[in-house]
Amino acid sequence: MEKVMTALVVPLMLLNMFGGIVSGIWLAVLGEWGVIGWGILYLFAASFLLGFAMLPGLIFAAPIAAMGDRANKFVVYICAFFSALYTMAVITAWCIWTLYFFATKADSSSYIPVLIWSYGAATGPLVFLAKKDMQAGNDAAMTATFFAQLAYVLVAVLAIFFPFIILELALVFGGIMVVGLIFQFIAVIAEDKQRGYI
Repeated sequence: MEKVMTALVVPLMLLNMFGGIVSGIWLAVLGEWGVIGWGILYLFAASFLLGFAMLPGLIFAAPIAAMGDRANKFVVYICAFFSALYTMAVITAWCIWTLYFFATKADSSSYIPVLIWSYGAATGPLVFLAKKDMQAGNDAAMTATFFAQLAYVLVAVLAIFFPFIILELALVFGGIMVVGLIFQFIAVIAEDKQRGYI
């Protein structure tokens, strides 16, 4: 799985570095200033909105904090699972909403640059929040962001080639996020075993 993730990092990194610039210029040439404006607004407002939307997920962290070092590992894993599941649900809803919002603003000449622009609007705030979480010692946030980026690209490609049915795209996106959640928990359990915690 790590080899697959490593192979996908380079294309995602290129999309992250150049996608916004290329699609922004493309949209400006097409005169799609409204879409550009919405994307910039998303970048500035989304970090706050997403942070606020993810706050209820902290309710699952409260039992872990209350138990401290004497916490039962099974309870810790269950609480962490539900916290991560809530976060993945928020990310899925956010990304699918963003895709839908921007796709409805596109026409046949602007569909591809709008989808690339929407990728930045959806995942840029996730990267920002994940970097803040990593500084606080939460490396799992970047895994969730990686799978969100991967899911967004796959769902956007599906939206280009197949009829646009939002529920089906949401299920595909959510399925990829569940794979990410499983991968994340396998990695955590393996790390805990290696450290002798379990």
